[in-house]
Amino acid sequence: MRREFNRQKYKELILLVAKEGERYGGLGQLQFNKTLVDCDLSFYQESGRPMTGQKIQNERNGPISSPLVPLTREMQLEDGSLTEEFVPVGPHKKKVFKATREADESLFTERELELIREKVRFWSELSYNEASTLSHRHFAGWHFSDEGDEIPYASVHLSLEPISLADRAYALELE
Repeated sequence: MRREFNRQKYKELILLVAKEGERYGGLGQLQFNKTLVDCDLSFYQESGRPMTGQKIQNERNGPISSPLVPLTREMQLEDGSLTEEFVPVGPHKKKVFKATREADESLFTERELELIREKVRFWSELSYNEASTLSHRHFAGWHFSDEGDEIPYASVHLSLEPISLADRAYALELE
């Protein structure tokens, strides 16, 4: 199945994640990126189709949403719909995005909006290190692709868990 990237919907997803993230003190860049990736892959796992069709890429430190950097820059410079600020977190600061306008929610189904809220809440509750570690376990496709390669959406059906003896026996019965 050919996947189409819906650029406008992705930009609106960025605004939704930024606005929803404000409820939790703002998402740091890692949590923001993981939320975008997780929204598309989770929706794909549920429905068989991606939410935005973003390119998800394997990078050394985990899966990334490939269009995130160029499109957030575009949103900041061209229409001002997004800003960034540094928020103190203990002795450190995290960069968070702030939406300067409401997102166009009409581009999303009710289930997509519910999933976005769930994923923002999930990733916001994790520290930087927890989110990084979990993303390596959560996104199995990252393990089965090479650095720089696109991670296929169908990889959501892969697991890093060992196969149980019962499942192995069942598979052998199918032969």
